Amino acid sequence: MKILEYINDYKDNVNNLIHEILVKEYGFKQFSNNILNSENDEYFMGNNKLWVAIEDDEIIGTTGIIEVSKNHALLKKVYVKESHRGKGIAQQLLNQCLDYARNIGYDYIFLETYHRLERAKAFYSKNGFLEYDDGYEKAQGDEIRYKLNLKD
Repeated sequence: MKILEYINDYKDNVNNLIHEILVKEYGFKQFSNNILNSENDEYFMGNNKLWVAIEDDEIIGTTGIIEVSKNHALLKKVYVKESHRGKGIAQQLLNQCLDYARNIGYDYIFLETYHRLERAKAFYSKNGFLEYDDGYEKAQGDEIRYKLNLKD
């Protein structure tokens, strides 16, 4: 398995992977199959990055980081194909983002996930992310936010 920076050639395969997970596996019917169409350009701007995990020429995972300010960024698009979970791929993808964020000099990484994604919540907690509530309006109704202090 190797982790590579995202290029537009990967777009269809990444969209298919994320659609498979969000819509078919978890039932988030509101997400379209063109998940990266409106967003993919932002991953090429400034310090923003998107990475893919590839094994045998197949994209099996993704992760990304979007800068919010010079002090913090958002962890985005952490997905691993169901057949490849439990093999440490999500951890390697997360480590890629955290190492990158520390090199940039961010103080914090934030993320948003859903209450019903128990495995994701446990993964983030295990990696030092703490749940927080800043009174934000929840678009889907069951979002949960986490924050990691990179300076600890």
